[in-house]
Amino acid sequence: MEETNKIRDPDATKKAILEAAELLFAQKGFAGTTIRKISEKSGCSGPLILFHFRSKKELYQAVKASIVKRHTANPEYLRNCEKKGLEHLKELIRALFNFYRENPTMIRIANWALLEGDNSPWLGEDALHHHYHATLTQAQEEGIIRKDIPPISLMAILCGAIHVWWEYREHFTEISEQEGYPLIEDDAFLEDFLAFAFQGLRPPEK
Repeated sequence: MEETNKIRDPDATKKAILEAAELLFAQKGFAGTTIRKISEKSGCSGPLILFHFRSKKELYQAVKASIVKRHTANPEYLRNCEKKGLEHLKELIRALFNFYRENPTMIRIANWALLEGDNSPWLGEDALHHHYHATLTQAQEEGIIRKDIPPISLMAILCGAIHVWWEYREHFTEISEQEGYPLIEDDAFLEDFLAFAFQGLRPPEK
């Protein structure tokens, strides 16, 4: 009866499958995750999973696409898409920082992908990058930020710092505790990063 109900509610079924698969891909990577394990965790049979997603690879791509979609559909991100100026840049970075905070599986899946030799872009990621690139380019053209660093390098610097913080924050905390350094809270790090980044991004004084 439970399986029949899932067939009658395809959206709920796909959601259950995607959620289960995301957790397992984050824990074990693509190679270490099986349809059988996804079936056990989601409560959906293997044939039903393959009815909605024709293969494990297609399901894997759908999981990554759903993570990107969560970011682009996030109200905090959408709220700033039509804004301009320095505050717009800061809010976009805050939105990205908070997205990492709320989606720890994204880092784990990305790390597994690298270990497994998968460097392909995630579905929907190109539109997200185009938006950040266009925003940085426009800010350079308006003289808000320095023009001597290519936008793609700025993207790598800004996104890279956020990624590293969420990937290694427990390691940083361990070091701070062992060495007796003051512990840094997530929001304090974000504000420190913004202060550092945008002081360095200002156009050089003539």
